[in-house]
Amino acid sequence: MAGGINPFVYALNSPINCIDPLGLLVGYMGYGGANGHGDGFEGVHAGLYGESSLSNKREWGTYISGGEGDINGFAYSPVGFVAGLSWGTIEDMEKASKAIGINIFGFTIEMTYDPCNDSFLEGRGFNIGLFSRGVGFGTYELDTKSHHKTIDNNYEPFFSK
Repeated sequence: MAGGINPFVYALNSPINCIDPLGLLVGYMGYGGANGHGDGFEGVHAGLYGESSLSNKREWGTYISGGEGDINGFAYSPVGFVAGLSWGTIEDMEKASKAIGINIFGFTIEMTYDPCNDSFLEGRGFNIGLFSRGVGFGTYELDTKSHHKTIDNNYEPFFSK
């Protein structure tokens, strides 16, 4: 296909490293912390996100997400690492208003979702973390609110050429 249609645009021209055939994933990573026990559990995540779509839109920027809720156990931490994926767009990720997860001595697995959205995947996601929701033990549920700031909405990744 010399000079013709590029069949790998959906994966930012890197089909080995990036697979997003429908352009419905937002990747994010950053840091987070949480403190509390019982119904006094609070946490925050912040970092960078990246998004691509079939319309060849490429976007990256910063995000912050905070929440409060309950933990069946305890967790305390200054700062840890988090990485995750969310289905849909960064705007869908902002609509996710619930986070449920488990914390086992600092390792966390968390799912985010919008309980008011009828779509099966849109705005739903998951993340894993190390100390991002504290060092402790228990299951938790948080009411969350997220915001993002786009830094570049038409970037050319280094592997696109």
